[in-house]
Amino acid sequence: MSLADQADRVGRVQGWYGNCGQSTLTLCLAQTFAYNDSVYAGTLSLLGSGVASDPVKYAPIVGGTGDFAFCRGVAEQSRVFNAIVNSEENSWFHYNITLKY
Repeated sequence: MSLADQADRVGRVQGWYGNCGQSTLTLCLAQTFAYNDSVYAGTLSLLGSGVASDPVKYAPIVGGTGDFAFCRGVAEQSRVFNAIVNSEENSWFHYNITLKY
């Protein structure tokens, strides 16, 4: 069973990382979380940066759509697992998202 087949899936995330540091590997993060479960439907957008070697990174929630329209908050990201899949490095992350709206 793949992660996508699990029954507790409530949405998906798409995004982009890029280096925005001059002397330290600093990641620029742009991500959109899309939710569609029995309670909420809509998207959350993150835009931030953090030093790649930090165990926990924080990114501001800059808006959303649907049930999350005009929301603000912060997302705390920590890496859970790294693996090589089909000759590509993949990482799994845990997010703790706090919203105000």
